[in-house]
Amino acid sequence: MKLFLLLFFTLTISASFSQKGIVLVNASTFDNLISLGNSQVIDVRTPEEFDSGGIDGALNIDFWNPKFIDLVKSKFDKSIPVLVYCAGGGRSGMAAEILRKKGFKIIYDLEGGYESYKQ
Repeated sequence: MKLFLLLFFTLTISASFSQKGIVLVNASTFDNLISLGNSQVIDVRTPEEFDSGGIDGALNIDFWNPKFIDLVKSKFDKSIPVLVYCAGGGRSGMAAEILRKKGFKIIYDLEGGYESYKQ
């Protein structure tokens, strides 16, 4: 229950300072969101980066792929929260904005990317 309340308040505060629909979260919160189970995880790094290690359960869709948004729309449900990350946070921020514009409702972007998650 404490974890739920902590997560709820963290996300509420983060949401109030974020762009509409996009919440920037730290690695601990990102991990907690994954453990809750009602989300989809997108790794937007290149296949080579993904092959060197990633977050369990993430689906790799390269942000630089010209068919990026078509692939995302074919594999992910817009009504279920999406967790997105890259190596350091740049590509995931751009991807999150594109997802928001394409109708995804709740998007969590991992601050600092996979590098912050590994630490």
